[in-house]
Amino acid sequence: MDARSLKNIDQFTDQFEVLEDNPSYMLLTLGVPGKRNKNWVQVLLNYRGVGDPKVPGSFITVVPDITGFPVNEVAEILDISRSTYYRVKEEPRLDPETADKISSLLKLFYQGVEAFEGDKKEFLDWLHISVPALGNQKPVDLLKTESGRKSISDAIARIEHNVYG
Repeated sequence: MDARSLKNIDQFTDQFEVLEDNPSYMLLTLGVPGKRNKNWVQVLLNYRGVGDPKVPGSFITVVPDITGFPVNEVAEILDISRSTYYRVKEEPRLDPETADKISSLLKLFYQGVEAFEGDKKEFLDWLHISVPALGNQKPVDLLKTESGRKSISDAIARIEHNVYG
């Protein structure tokens, strides 16, 4: 391997982290349609916010399939207007900010479905109930901000470790 190839590998590993437990069945459980979209989900699950993940804008149309939320809720969670949502899907690539928000949302859904032992419906139901660990707020109401998603992730971790409240 020449020096240029090693530099490219270093740049790639700086942008992505390797998730140890990332079984393919989980992508099926998340409801990711199509092989190409599964690849983009993998890229976004591994994305650390450094650089451009080079995900096509059309991928945004897969987010409602994965989350179970209608387009208007996905747009709200991503903090974009509905017209921007439809414009983004025509773009050659997601802009880094939108890619980062989608990445964060996908990681949260991955963690949540995994915590509920692969039961996506149960996780989606949990998102709509008041959770004591979140100040009796519904997780779905906290999805719009990164700090809200972090709080949800912490609450899911408590579930994973059987610590409730």
